Amino acid sequence: MHSFKNKFHSLNFTLLLLNFLPILILTIITCCSINIACDSIVSMYSKTSYESALTYKKELCKNQVQSAIQIIEAEHKNVKEGLKSLIQAKEDAKNAIKSLTHGDDKSNYFWIDDITGLCVLYPPNPSLEGTNRLKIVDNNGVYIMKEIQKIAYSEDEC
Repeated sequence: MHSFKNKFHSLNFTLLLLNFLPILILTIITCCSINIACDSIVSMYSKTSYESALTYKKELCKNQVQSAIQIIEAEHKNVKEGLKSLIQAKEDAKNAIKSLTHGDDKSNYFWIDDITGLCVLYPPNPSLEGTNRLKIVDNNGVYIMKEIQKIAYSEDEC
């Protein structure tokens, strides 16, 4: 009788296992599919969010550059019309451009170096203003300001 009981329990267990095994396998497959789909959605959302943020930042920068150009053009016009001296127009343009910052922490700013490498405006460290920065070299031996000038003088737009 003991043997019959063991066989009965064994049979019940086997039937139970056979009934639940497909459900368990289906559940595992479903969970894996959901996980893969979620990863795909998160990846797509992250990429889209990053691209949207980058597009926004580029557009903001472009608008700020246009503002800086308009300031310079207006001051140039004032000099041409005799309304201001060149020195006063340069100072006024410098002060107006200094205020053009963006980003939550105002960490994006304009700086001005003339063609000789003389630093005219550098908001994060005004003590550099009046110094020549042409010979500043980065860790890779690249003359930073010379590279910036090369790009600025190129025909291509940045």
